[in-house]
Amino acid sequence: MALVCEVSSFLEDHFQPDKLNVACIGNQEQQMHLHVVGRFENDPAWPGVIWSRDAKEAPPLEHLTEISSALTERL
Repeated sequence: MALVCEVSSFLEDHFQPDKLNVACIGNQEQQMHLHVVGRFENDPAWPGVIWSRDAKEAPPLEHLTEISSALTERL
């Protein structure tokens, strides 16, 4: 839970989402896992669930690298 709190804090500091969702949604995977998701009122799936949105797009690789580096520094 300490790691979940740290990742949640990172997401709030780095992205400043309108809402932060932390959930254990295990209806499709047998192992327990947690989702920590920052939500924005202007995201295409708002206010619905992000998992049911058909037109998912991955962010650019450079953006993912930047986030990964920032999170690695934080942890």
